[in-house]
Amino acid sequence: MTLRGSLVVLYPTDLTDVLKSIEAAGGDILKPIFDFLGGRRLHFTDLDCYKIAV
Repeated sequence: MTLRGSLVVLYPTDLTDVLKSIEAAGGDILKPIFDFLGGRRLHFTDLDCYKIAV
């Protein structure tokens, strides 16, 4: 198994508001809001290129 880094996961109360804030701050949306077995989330990179899930 090859590890390429960590994925930080944040748990907000309003995913849509977080998406708007990320876009306004210049973050790069990698995967827009999507449904998965545990609920809904999105993936983005911040301005320092860290990959984050919300």
